[in-house]
Formats: sequence, structure tokens, C-alpha cells
Amino acid sequence: MIEHLKQKYLEEAQDLLLELEKTLLLLEENPADAEGVEVAFRVMHTLKGSSGMFGYQQVSELVHLLENGYDTIRTNQQAVPLSLLALSLEAVDHIRLLLTESASENKGIQSTHRLLLKQAAELLYEMPVTPEMTVAAISSSRSMNTWAIYFAPQKEMLRNGSNPLYILEELAGLGSLRSFACTGKLPSFNQLDPQDCYLSWMLLLATEAPEGEIREAFLFVEELCELQIIQLGKGDQLQALDAAQSAEVAGKVALKLDAGLFNAYASELAAVITEHNKIPPANKAQKSPVQPPASVKEKSVSSIRVASDKLDDLMNLVSELVANQARLSLVAELNNTLPELAAVAEEIEKITRRLRDKTFDICLIPLGSLLTRFKRLVRDLSIELNKNIVFDAEGLETELDKNVIEQLSDCLIHVFRNSIDHGIEDEALRIQKGKNPQGHILLKAYNSGTNVVLEVQDDGAGIDAAKVRAKAFQKGLIREDQLLTEAEIFELLFAPGFSTASQVTEVSGRGVGMDVVRKKITELRGNVQLTSVKDKGTTIIISLPLSISIIDGLLVRIADTDFILPLTYVENSYAVTALDILNARNNQLILNGEPLVFFNLAETFESANSSSCFAVVTQVGRQRVALLVEEIVGEYQAVLKPLGSFCQRQDFISGASLMGDGTVALVLDPHKLLQEITKKITVDV
Repeated sequence: MIEHLKQKYLEEAQDLLLELEKTLLLLEENPADAEGVEVAFRVMHTLKGSSGMFGYQQVSELVHLLENGYDTIRTNQQAVPLSLLALSLEAVDHIRLLLTESASENKGIQSTHRLLLKQAAELLYEMPVTPEMTVAAISSSRSMNTWAIYFAPQKEMLRNGSNPLYILEELAGLGSLRSFACTGKLPSFNQLDPQDCYLSWMLLLATEAPEGEIREAFLFVEELCELQIIQLGKGDQLQALDAAQSAEVAGKVALKLDAGLFNAYASELAAVITEHNKIPPANKAQKSPVQPPASVKEKSVSSIRVASDKLDDLMNLVSELVANQARLSLVAELNNTLPELAAVAEEIEKITRRLRDKTFDICLIPLGSLLTRFKRLVRDLSIELNKNIVFDAEGLETELDKNVIEQLSDCLIHVFRNSIDHGIEDEALRIQKGKNPQGHILLKAYNSGTNVVLEVQDDGAGIDAAKVRAKAFQKGLIREDQLLTEAEIFELLFAPGFSTASQVTEVSGRGVGMDVVRKKITELRGNVQLTSVKDKGTTIIISLPLSISIIDGLLVRIADTDFILPLTYVENSYAVTALDILNARNNQLILNGEPLVFFNLAETFESANSSSCFAVVTQVGRQRVALLVEEIVGEYQAVLKPLGSFCQRQDFISGASLMGDGTVALVLDPHKLLQEITKKITVDV
């Protein structure tokens, strides 16, 4: 149980660090944003408390220093110094390292920790505090409320490594706290086990913090306790409690609290408060049935945290269901004696498709989850390279499969690095060119059919096509007299090891970048395009499927073997004859009045030539090709499975799918097929 709670803490800590990093980056843009300061302070306070509870004292002490700084700023209504923001971002990176298992043994991490503590202490010492501003800030701060809290830890909470006193200490940090221990469950001394928790608490808290912030104090023990939080009223009602001469406050608490849980404790709370204030017994409030207040309503949970592996299991089960549904449809089609079976199969197919779509939705993550990482990258590299660059993003609500988005992040980082290092000029050069001194990078995302398209645009120097061509000739990638369009020249940038950088830097220039991007995007069944205008800027366009596990495909047959082409790449299909192929010139067929390069898949798989076949027009990026197949079976929903060793050498096959009749269909990769066609044409020429 302790390991389970520790793992939960580590997950929550990473989420808190991400939220803090996002807030700090926004504060850099507007250091006087009071709401941002409040958010940063709240996150730090939560992180400090939970870290101390789980023994991460170094995290707690560093965050505590920073928290004091932001507390001073919010109290004095000051703008956040840029030096504190920079130090806070360094601290976020450092805390991520402290949360690793080997942090305590790493001398470098420990040395950095001591330095950050020293810098934080020096910043706090230099931070001005103005009493007049403090009074004004207090008078205009968030409204004070008084809360009643019932906190009953389970007996084994101490055994699980949690200490309820730490929680009371954290609550005390939110405002003014009165705690009343309920000792009714204490056993006799000879039966008392020091490792068990027998106490529960009635708590009265006067604070400006909202209910959500109060609940965060119980974040890591919510499964190990009974908890109810009720708002008693506006203002600091604890002052009335301290001056009370009767048990009226106890009666008010009893009337406000939930009837089902607090009836049993109302009289005990009244007794405790009475004793605390030395109230005569005659003045005790009478216990009466408690009615739940009309203002207190059961809250519905809008979202829950689900482990990633559970989503993977769900997707795998849906994939198996899709495969078995296809098998059922085939059985129903072959068995004409049971019309009811066909009706059931059709209905199950509809339900399966709806379930598949809903499961896809669950496994989709908005692109905005990567925004903080990208903004931080652009910020850090801009400072490192002494460039003035602003980063913007559009369409952050666009969603992608969680497995896709995890791998996409590294690709986009490569693209951003290239834009910052090679694309955006320094301020002096931009002014010389008559440009805005501030460079601009835009990430734009949108849906296009069943694909998601991402564009990374910069307004930098653009790409010199002549320079790229010269470099390609120097590396032996092209002939000196070879005719190439500008688009074909830009395609050379994706060749392995290709770089036009004049010198190697820490950021880029080693020839490792765009080829890696294309390789990774191709593995995700997507494609990459590049357009550029000299002195205007460059745009990288990445197109990706929504999911990589279940695809809609076109089922074709070659040499009595089934193959699947992803429908996202299929443009059209035509019937062609052996005579059409025989009369083809320059490896091109005339389809619908347009010449298209064709590739005979039957020859690739050593099939006897058919007297007639079909041409499936496939488009990959800007390139179109006609793939010749022997038969088109129809559309098919395929569950993509990884290849075994048998087909690993077939580069143009990306996976396999189990058919309804138990046979296996191979899933073709249009990108790799296009590369194969290019090689064949080059050899023929």
C-alpha cells in the first residue's frame, strides 16, 4: 500500500510541476498577473505539503523557499521579478530530477540543489516588502470563509506511511484552524497499538482558500479516510468561537453538516467545544435531528484518472472484438439458412463500430498537453542563442491517439530546434532585412478527414534551394546535370545525415534531424512535407492518422493473397487491361485522361500476369501513383498487428490483420511502396 501511495504522489507531483511550469511561462509574459501568482503559490503549497508527507524533504525545502517569495508578491500585489521566474523554472527542472530514485546519490544533483537553495534565499532577502501595500492587499484579497471539516483516518493510515498530523499542519498553513480530537474510539491502555490510528478530528478552518484547495491537503489519503467538508458561512467565524459563552457554534455546525455522517458526531463536537471554552453544562446545545442543508448538493465527478495500461488493455479488447465481429459477419454471409443471424451480425457490427469510436475518443489526448513543453523549449533556446522569438499555437483542442502524441513530441522538438537555430535570424539581421525584430513561430493543428494535420511555420530566413542543391551534389545524392523542381530539392533535406549548417552547435547542425522526423512520422503512418520561401520563412506540414491500432482500409487481392491499403491514401480506382499495361510508355498509364506512374504489385509478389486487373490511385503527400492489383474486394476495417520475423525484410509492409475466416492480410505501407517505385524507376532509367 505504501508503494501504491508513493507512486500516486509521484504522478500527482509531475502533474503539479507541469501546471507550475505552464503558469510560470505565462507569468513571464505578464509578471503582474495576480491570478497567475495565486495559481503558482497554490501549486507550490500543495507540492510542499505532499512532498514532506512522503519524505521528499529536499523538494519540500526548495519549494518552501519559493513559496515564501510568491506569498510576499501576492500579499504586496507586486509584479514577479524575472529573476525569480527564471530561478523557479530552473527549480522545476531540478525537482523533476529530485523525484528520481538515484537523486540522493548523484553528486551533480546535490550540488545543484545547494546552489538553488542559496540563490532562492538571496532572492528572498532582496525582495522588498511594503507595509502599506500589505494592508491594501489584505483588504482587497479573496473573501474569507469558515469551513467545518470531519476527518476520520482509517485505523491503518499510520502503517501505510501517512501521518494525519502533517495534514493538519498543511491546513493550518491555509488560514486559522481550530482542531478538536474525537477520542471515542481510543481503547484501554493495555490494548493500545502505537501503529494504529484511533483519533478522528472535527476541524474549523477560516481561510481565503476555495474548497478545492482545502481538498488538496487530503489528496494522497482520500482512500484512507472518511472526509466531509462543509462551508459554515462567510467571514472568520472562529473569532466568535473564541469569544463564545455558549455552544451556539456547535449547534450551527450540527445543523449545517451532512445528516447521514454527522448526526453521530454533532453532540461530541458540541461537548468538545463546550469543554474547550469552559461552557456551563446547562448552556449546551440540545442534539436534534440534522436535516441536510438545501445548498449542499451531491457533486458529480466530471473526470477520473485512469492508468495508461488500462486504456491499452481496453483498446486491445476492442481490437479483438472488431476482428471477431468480422468473423461473425462472414459466417452470417455464408449461412443463408438463418436470416436472424444476418440481422444480429449487422446490429453487432453497428455497435462494434460505435464502441470503437468511443474507445478512440477515450484514448485521444488534446495537443495542448504538449504546449508547455514546446513553450519552454522555445524560451530556453531563444535565451541560449540570444534571439527574440515569440511562440504561438492554434487548434490546441485537436486530439490525437495517446501513443501517437507521445512519439510526436520528439519530432516537433527537432522541427522547433531547426526553426530557432537555422530559420529565425537574430534581431540585428532581421532589422537589416526590414523585418520585425521579433521572430515568430506558429504551431497550427486541425482535423482533415480521418487525419490530424500539424503545421509549424516560422518567419525566418527560409531555405536557399540553390544551397541545398549544391550540398546534395557534394554529398553524391544527385547528378550535377539532374533536373529537379524546388519541391524535389526540398525533399533532399530529409536524406539521412543531410545538413546545410556551416558549423555544428549544441542545438543542431549534426545532420540528425529531418530524416529522423520523417522516419518516426512514417512509422506512425503519417507523412511530412516542407515548403519554404527565401527570406519569408519555412513551413513543415505533418499529417497523422487519429489512431494507429485500427484502420479503415481497401482490401485487395494479389496472387490469392489479401492485402490492405489504408483508405486515407486511396484516391480512386480504375479497371485496366493487359493491353493498357502493354501500351504504357515511360512506365505511365493514362487514367481519366491523366498520365500516372504505375507499379505492378503482382510482379512484386511473383504472380502470373492477369488478363485484366485494377489500378488503385494512391496519393502520398504531393506524389501520386497507380498500384496495379488483381482484384478489389472492398472496404475493410482492420486491426493492425505487428509483423513477425517472416515479413521483417519487406519494407513496404507495415503490419498484418487477422481476417474473419482466420487468414492473414498484410497491410501495405504507401510511403515505403513509393520509395520502392522510385528505386525501380531510377534503375530502369
